Amino acid sequence: MACSVYILGATGLAKADILASDPFCLVYWRDELVHRTAVQPKTLEPVWDEQVELASEAALAACGLEGELRVEIWDHDETAGDSESDFLGCARVEYDYDGEAHAGFVRVPLTEKPGLAAEVAITG
Repeated sequence: MACSVYILGATGLAKADILASDPFCLVYWRDELVHRTAVQPKTLEPVWDEQVELASEAALAACGLEGELRVEIWDHDETAGDSESDFLGCARVEYDYDGEAHAGFVRVPLTEKPGLAAEVAITG
């Protein structure tokens, strides 16, 4: 069994452009970039519903699964590219796989941007 996370969506994001934002996520596992979601144009309530595999069955057997999952939310700037994207917030989840199959849903507040929240579902 592999361990995956589902990046569902976010609510209440700040406007980075005139009317809305064009949010996307960068997903990090143990400080390594493992996924970049699609850009959701012109919304403050993006829905990504994307699955990210963190570790295979072999990796779980070899070294277990413990670490920090970090989901950064950025506003995509079409004219300047990702290097000029605006930071919208970051959600962090400490995860420790105990050998049991679990399914759960975690609603994680964004740090650096109080009052906003990202939704992350964790299965494994």
